[in-house]
Amino acid sequence: MDITSQTHYTNNKKRLAKIICFLVLLISTVPIIGLNSASAEEINANMYAPILYFEGQETCFPIDATYHIDNSELYVHDGKTSTLIDDTPTVSELATYTESTFFLDNAHGSSKDANSIISHYQQTKDDYDIIVYYHQSNQQGKTILQYWFFYAYNNGELNVHEGDWEMIQLIIESNTPTTAMYSQHHSGQQLNWAEVDTTSTHPHVYVSRGSHANYFRSFSGKLGIASDTVGNNGMILTNENYQLVELSDQEWLSFAGRWGEMQPVEDTFLGFSGPFGPAFRENGNMWNNPVGWGENLPELNTSLLPVEWFLYNFVTIFFVITALSIGLLCFRLYRRSKDHGFGPRFFSSLYIDGVNVHSIGNILFFAGIAVAIIGLTLPWYSISAAVTIEGYTTEGFIDFLSIDGLNGAQIAYPGANGPIAIGSFILPFSLIIAIGFVFTFFKAIGVQKSNVLGRTYLWRGISLIIPFIILLIVIFSLGSIIPSMVSEDMGSNEMTTLFSSLSQNPISGSETIALSDGAMSGNVDMIWGLGTGGYLMLLAGIILLTGGILLITARKTFY
Repeated sequence: MDITSQTHYTNNKKRLAKIICFLVLLISTVPIIGLNSASAEEINANMYAPILYFEGQETCFPIDATYHIDNSELYVHDGKTSTLIDDTPTVSELATYTESTFFLDNAHGSSKDANSIISHYQQTKDDYDIIVYYHQSNQQGKTILQYWFFYAYNNGELNVHEGDWEMIQLIIESNTPTTAMYSQHHSGQQLNWAEVDTTSTHPHVYVSRGSHANYFRSFSGKLGIASDTVGNNGMILTNENYQLVELSDQEWLSFAGRWGEMQPVEDTFLGFSGPFGPAFRENGNMWNNPVGWGENLPELNTSLLPVEWFLYNFVTIFFVITALSIGLLCFRLYRRSKDHGFGPRFFSSLYIDGVNVHSIGNILFFAGIAVAIIGLTLPWYSISAAVTIEGYTTEGFIDFLSIDGLNGAQIAYPGANGPIAIGSFILPFSLIIAIGFVFTFFKAIGVQKSNVLGRTYLWRGISLIIPFIILLIVIFSLGSIIPSMVSEDMGSNEMTTLFSSLSQNPISGSETIALSDGAMSGNVDMIWGLGTGGYLMLLAGIILLTGGILLITARKTFY
């Protein structure tokens, strides 16, 4: 195969990998370096130097990028194998490698061995300065002031890799900032300057633990598939703690390879390969077209900030509400015991006396619990795919996304060691549902009238059905949301076809995506739908609703 055909084949394989990986991550490289022309008005980088807030368990902080060069070996990757070029590369040597096939591999560990690299970084970080790189350029009559941060390792919840480059930028017009733009994984967010948290003229940047994605609020990050953990309970870095260094003066800036070990194609687009440097990230757009890159970022939806705050504090809120509910329930039970006792059967759910309405209602309650317990252990919803193309084939269908009561939401992909948990809730669904059933049992103690007990069953049944209604609404809306987020090189036509079918048939469906692009041809077969566990949970909710209605209509006094 000649060089042109091989390049075409490799590009198509990358494109396919993007399509596959986007199904579960929804994330978005041969760039051309070009330094933007300087602004007519130079801005003092110290004036807007960011204040970085780290989460309390963060292990890696901004460092001189030469740390990575000094501790890495230089390789070249030909699409199949990696070949060592130099085990002690120098800065001047790196500047000569202007192809994306090269990469710096940390000699003290691998991309999937976080402990070794982080341990070495911790032991040697004091030998290097804490550095924030800045770069100023002018585009469309606007001054763009960028601040770049290099981290030794990315140890995020959803992906890990050697080296990590992140950035924030400010758009300045007439010497006044108008917009702040923060990078997050392969995308980011933008926010009007007036709404940015600041101290004097210094923007606050809340850095997520491990992944180092940048956020505008200390409680953000949970409303998304990455499930980043952000906080302001750790180290705080200001321009008094770090050095500001001009990025354009760095000789290694023209190195076009990756700052970390390179992984297979499917792992690369899931974030397991090292990143490209500042001049080459996101196809070079962050450097060559900063205004265009920033304007394409979604704006921070401030109306969702209360939701983010709730998700960030969900565990605390959940246990506080649970504790208050236990206290209130105990008080009610105490009052009930003083007023009329708990009756001869203690649990009013045990009033089953032959074939009558209230007895059938109570029988349905126990049946609903049994069905729900079984449903918790089985899949609720899944999206699976089987790939059959030239040069890449999966072994049957793979559950890229699965949701159940015990593990919550998980993703899996070819080459992974196992499914990865995603989502915003720390507690498994099973625990939340189990606590709800425990409350239902205690509320049934000493209830005199069947209509009171029936309302308890009724609300418990509704609580089992609501999550699935929300899930189906979200899936239904994907058809209009996702295609608009996908660029042409990630397969916008294929994504439109897939998610249109998904949203039109959220309960169950299938779709075959045919690929016929040059040297790459084949099919990607997709299937999705509610699993057995999902149907059982819905059935349990319906059974409890029916039992509650029967008890309400029975109007029976138990004792």
